[in-house]
Amino acid sequence: MKTIVEKSCASVLPLFILCGLILLGGCKKEQAGGVPQAESAKSDVKEQIGGGRLAGISNLDEIYREAEEGDAACQLALGDALLNTATTESEKAEGVEWIRKAAEDEYYTPAHYLLAMCYLEGNGVERDDAEGMKWLQKGAKDGHYLSRYQIALCYIEGRGVEQNRDAGIEILRKLADKGFEDAEVKLAELGAE
Repeated sequence: MKTIVEKSCASVLPLFILCGLILLGGCKKEQAGGVPQAESAKSDVKEQIGGGRLAGISNLDEIYREAEEGDAACQLALGDALLNTATTESEKAEGVEWIRKAAEDEYYTPAHYLLAMCYLEGNGVERDDAEGMKWLQKGAKDGHYLSRYQIALCYIEGRGVEQNRDAGIEILRKLADKGFEDAEVKLAELGAE
């Protein structure tokens, strides 16, 4: 049986991460009764990480502190939140840098995947398919299904690697054999079931 993460698409993963931090108390927005938790009016941290774009997260200081201390989950959540609320390219780049810090953890595959997608889509960084492929391979090495799926697409499209449709289809077949629905759908689209 497939897990929710295996079924999810790339755009949903950041939402899972942020929701997880909220549920674990890492990003509480309000106390009971809808009254915001106490926070200082002038938060240097909020100014440093985006001029209050994330002001709805009342314990942002704690998330930032933990991210600074090297907590990869907090770095990834912070980077993703900044990237998704950015109004300028420099703000997007700031989010990518937090994601990159999280990706420095050799075994943190969600960060590897998100950083790869930033490079493949040119989101917050200059588009670089080869760099995107490098980060996808780090995630795939640890069994991350979405990384493997994107690698297959890169082979099929010739992005970051020499185009090799057969290699991409083979990866998709292996994923489909494990029940990964997106791979099954893509194989059908390619007429390679």
